[in-house]
Amino acid sequence: MNFARYKNIIIEALAKGSVSKEDVHRDSPRGGSQEMLRIHRLAAELRWNRTQQSITTNSNFTFTGLRHATVYDQAVFPATLFTDRCKTGKNKTQLDMQSALGFFRDMRFPKEFFRASAPSAGEEAAGIFKAHPINPGGNVGGVNNYVVDTSLGGFEDGCGFYTQFVNMTIRSLYPKPEGVLRRNLKINLGFLYEAFGFGPECPQVKLYRD
Repeated sequence: MNFARYKNIIIEALAKGSVSKEDVHRDSPRGGSQEMLRIHRLAAELRWNRTQQSITTNSNFTFTGLRHATVYDQAVFPATLFTDRCKTGKNKTQLDMQSALGFFRDMRFPKEFFRASAPSAGEEAAGIFKAHPINPGGNVGGVNNYVVDTSLGGFEDGCGFYTQFVNMTIRSLYPKPEGVLRRNLKINLGFLYEAFGFGPECPQVKLYRD
């Protein structure tokens, strides 16, 4: 990653968004909740800036289904995947700036760093989305013509996304699997459904019945 370019993108996003430079640079205890909050607010502004840039410059921009469902989780990956699980108290699940610079600028792990043993992006991703909510969709017929399209689900419609992903994407990739491939697809599709944690209102799609 080009850290200088990334920093410039953030500053550009701040200029167009609701986060002030003073708020970003205000001192706070390293690893404290205020610092983490600012990281998430930066992520929200950067994500919104990149979406708007795509709408205004990419006539083929598509923001539906899998992309819409996962992009907000990806926005908080730096602040959730690179946290030290050995931290406790107010520093638990917090990414301090020194570690962040070590990862993304210096390309190295901090000393005695232990990665988190479980994901923790859910609530933060929801906050990124709520800062600048936008429905799934894409440009139609040129730039600056974003048309809502919820047919493939999205961030707020996990069931719709799951159902269409399995029925359309998986079915088209593996229309008639056999043997070990068929068995493994059934197993992993079961894991996928369990990971979403849906209730009875969203039944599992079973493509490959015995």
